[in-house]
Amino acid sequence: MKKLSLAILVIFLGFQATASAQTISGKVASIDAANSKLTVNYLAPEGTETKSEIAVKSDTTYSGISSLEELKEDDSVTIETTQLPEGSSLVATSISKDLSLDSLKEQVDQANLETVKDEAAASVPAH
Repeated sequence: MKKLSLAILVIFLGFQATASAQTISGKVASIDAANSKLTVNYLAPEGTETKSEIAVKSDTTYSGISSLEELKEDDSVTIETTQLPEGSSLVATSISKDLSLDSLKEQVDQANLETVKDEAAASVPAH
């Protein structure tokens, strides 16, 4: 009976130490690059506005940016996080900077400008 109780306790504690994953999509409220942290405002699944501080580690991956330093306040982000053990701080496993409509428009305008320049250069007769 003691062995069974011990086995159940070990299994229970094993589940307690398991990391929980969470995806957070929101806006950057602040960045503390010196301490590898950022704070994000987002809408929690139950519909309440939430603010969470998220730690960034050396193995955090990035999309749309290459480092934490490239983020700015009010940037839209999607962050994959883990939390281990329960109650500890959130840790980012990946950070994706979401493109805003203004950013997409700027990229299209830049591409169109380059196309116009190329077409103009091609239409100038060679001497």
